[in-house]
Amino acid sequence: MSKKLASMFSTVLILTIIMQLLSVLRTSELASHFGTTSQMDAMNLANLMMVCIINIGGASISVVIIPFLASMKTVREGKKVLNTYVITILGISYVLLILSFVAGFVLVEIFSLKEMNSFYYMLYLMMFIMGVGQFFRMISWIQTAYLQMDSRFVTIKLGGLIAALASYIYILLKQNLTIYEAAIAIMISFFIECVFLFLANRNHDYKLDFNYDFKSKEYRQLMKLTVPVMLNAMVYQFIILIPNFAGGYFGEGYISMMTYANQIANIFQTLIVLNVLAMLYPTLSRAFTKSVNEGIQKLGKFINLSNMIVIPVVIGAIILGPNIIKLLFQRGSFTAESTLLVWYFVIFLVLSLPFIVIRELIFKTFYSLGDTKTPVTNSIIGMVFQIVFLLVGIFKLGIVTLVISPLIISSLSTVLAWISLKRKIDLQEMNKPIFKQHCIYIMNSFVMGCVVYFCLGWMSFGVLLDTVLCIFIGIVCYGLLTLVTHQVYIKQMKNILRIRR
Repeated sequence: MSKKLASMFSTVLILTIIMQLLSVLRTSELASHFGTTSQMDAMNLANLMMVCIINIGGASISVVIIPFLASMKTVREGKKVLNTYVITILGISYVLLILSFVAGFVLVEIFSLKEMNSFYYMLYLMMFIMGVGQFFRMISWIQTAYLQMDSRFVTIKLGGLIAALASYIYILLKQNLTIYEAAIAIMISFFIECVFLFLANRNHDYKLDFNYDFKSKEYRQLMKLTVPVMLNAMVYQFIILIPNFAGGYFGEGYISMMTYANQIANIFQTLIVLNVLAMLYPTLSRAFTKSVNEGIQKLGKFINLSNMIVIPVVIGAIILGPNIIKLLFQRGSFTAESTLLVWYFVIFLVLSLPFIVIRELIFKTFYSLGDTKTPVTNSIIGMVFQIVFLLVGIFKLGIVTLVISPLIISSLSTVLAWISLKRKIDLQEMNKPIFKQHCIYIMNSFVMGCVVYFCLGWMSFGVLLDTVLCIFIGIVCYGLLTLVTHQVYIKQMKNILRIRR
């Protein structure tokens, strides 16, 4: 079974790499057209706002649906409950979108923001386009949750790959591209992915239909679990939005710079963090369903496994960051000065990834235990701290505040989550092994980073070839170090990783 998981993970990783490459190429093409202008600021901010709104309802899809499917005794008993729940979540998200569109209309038309500043009118139009696309994306998440339970991860990635390819080809070939055409192309790509996954799931027992029962006790229980999840998501989305609104305070282009930096950080987060978590979460949920002790063992192993991959990626991304940014964005309206500023954002974004891994696995542990309230409390504390930090920092530290805030907030929220989980279950046996393993990961990654840094300084074959060679050298170096220091641990992982029961 571990061989099957390794083969599937390899396939998923390859497809994700291709998909992320297409997404980055699309962003690169947009950067060459629009750079760090107000047009890009408007599209990026509108997209982020719509993502945040949809994520409020969408957060509950994987958090609530997957544990429900894992514990569901028969399809016949759970199908009506599941459909009722899905219809409710889609309805809530639809209402939130409509309210946001109405609020935008009132501000732009009635309060005449359109005449005061053309940026606000552009932002409003972009909100509508991106909002429709994000709603299709939410439907895709529902189909994805069903497919994940059957371990059809390759099918999921194929849908995203086809969608990314379609939007990139249009943006690449369209002459005299406008920012609105680019936004519509991205919206249509979400529709394509939604249709693909819906068709892939058409013969599935969990497929969506309008067979519902709002009086069901199980449905009401799912909604009780969902309310804290939505509150948590709402708080988390505010945490994401606040720095971007603060970026507008410093002038034109900073929102786009943060977006480009997030694009690079998301390459690694999507390739590794999200893929790993998506594949491990069903297994973690099943483990806690069996027994708390088994769940604790898998939690510790999964934290170590994930950061064994993430930590060297962080070091590599920091060292090769300027080269990556030059390759992807530095052309046309995107200048060398923009490259340097984006790199500063990238450094602290990738440094936060190991903390995000631990925090997300801890939150998923709470969800597996049926506790959706504790993550909300932690997120609210994190949001309050971030607001205070940004308000004070903007006037004291300036733009530096925005640069370092991802690392500050993610590390704080991870510590709070760990403390909260210790109060709920006994983690004493996990502390020492996790600390020991992470020290080894950091040491190995530091050695790898030194090798890559000196090789990069010696090479002069051009930015592209230098970067590719250094990535290869880093992988080989870290791989050898891992084989030397983790032989026993790698063997243990073969007995831990299971796709099914």
